[in-house]
Amino acid sequence: MTLLSSTQAYARMMDDDDDLQNMRNEFFIPQTSSFGKNIERPSTDQRDPIIYFAGSAMGLQPRDVLTKTHAFLDQWATQAIQAGFTTLPGCTIPSWLEAEQKATRLMAPIVGAQEKEVVLMGTLTANLHLMLASFYRPAESEEKHRTKIMIEESAFSSDRYAIESQLSLHGFNPSTEIVEIPFDSSTSLLALNTILATIDAHAATTAVLILSAVQFHTGQLLDVAHITAHARSQGIVVGWDLAHAVGNVEMKLHDWDVDFAAWCSYKYLNAGPGATGGAFVHERHLTANRPRLAGWWGASIPQRFALEKIFKPADSARGFQVSSPSILDITALTAALNIFAKSDMRSIANRSRQLTNYLETLLAHLILSLAHNPSEHSRDEPLWTIITPQNSQQRGAMLSLRWHDFRVLEKVVQRLRDAYVIVDIKKPDIMRVTPSPLYSSFEDVWLFIEELKNAVGITLASNMG
Repeated sequence: MTLLSSTQAYARMMDDDDDLQNMRNEFFIPQTSSFGKNIERPSTDQRDPIIYFAGSAMGLQPRDVLTKTHAFLDQWATQAIQAGFTTLPGCTIPSWLEAEQKATRLMAPIVGAQEKEVVLMGTLTANLHLMLASFYRPAESEEKHRTKIMIEESAFSSDRYAIESQLSLHGFNPSTEIVEIPFDSSTSLLALNTILATIDAHAATTAVLILSAVQFHTGQLLDVAHITAHARSQGIVVGWDLAHAVGNVEMKLHDWDVDFAAWCSYKYLNAGPGATGGAFVHERHLTANRPRLAGWWGASIPQRFALEKIFKPADSARGFQVSSPSILDITALTAALNIFAKSDMRSIANRSRQLTNYLETLLAHLILSLAHNPSEHSRDEPLWTIITPQNSQQRGAMLSLRWHDFRVLEKVVQRLRDAYVIVDIKKPDIMRVTPSPLYSSFEDVWLFIEELKNAVGITLASNMG
């Protein structure tokens, strides 16, 4: 790293040369004057923003969410049920029926899908249940010995709960029917060779493989295309949890022949807590005879209000819907997705790599400076190790720092918060640092490093005292 690249002036120069920097203006960024004190909405000029690097847990609010949700409330208040079917002149949002379709059109390119392969509904775990109800059918399989579901070791808890309960509903013992792909103990990562070898070893008895495209703990981006092709070639249905991938990395679900996927919308998509999630079903599975849990909103649009006795699913992923969506939530989601439509996922992912590469470089410089300054750091081992892959093609926006002393980590995080710097912690020892490609700046990264250096220095000095 050159002396110039470690300066605030360099960070500002990078921001000035960044074509996507103006995306930041699309968001409310909390101000230090109100953060943790009151709920005064940030001013337009945002002169004193906090540094927010917790987008892997919860994204910031797009400014247009406020405008669009107010418009929806006005629409509902003044038009009642008519707003469901008619868009009046001058109204800035579509009718309720059209709202869902518009959001789906915006969502499809973000995951690399055809519009008909995407449905916006529910939340991630609920959608995972709906997908498994349709795709995990061991009793109906021609190969009835395929009963197992394969997941990663230390899969996100809610994914595991959903999978265990699905196995139990089919009368199987989860402790014997779940196959876990082990992490490499030396790196905390999932090695591609290990994934492929585990698939090979259990292919004859595995019905479904479900993995996280981006691992929530380490930030590792898996080779979705390679893994999907390998598993499907052996007769395994392949599903993906995209919680930390959607809006973060470029996806090509259709081209990669993924069978199904599910995601949430409150992290990198920035649609708000509990936001409407989504699911992907490859077009080859969009047949009327595919088993599923059914409800009236999954019927073709003409049939929805005909109230026929026989269910005829829509010839799209919307055929997997059970109930009508919350239009308030869809309105907020659409406001968030409109920001993505101003660019494309390749450009957004490229900016993300630049930000995170810069963060990684400054972190490496900081850890070296601490190691060579006995007054600040007298230990033989570094304060932290980055467990996220170094290869920028194998990660998204997030870097996970494993701290070797959780007591130091807790104190450092508290001092960062006191300085209005927000990161995310996964206990007991992981700090997740996530510069968002839509609203974080290179100067944010530089300022974060300065505040981290200060927080570490004060913490170590107090411990020595």
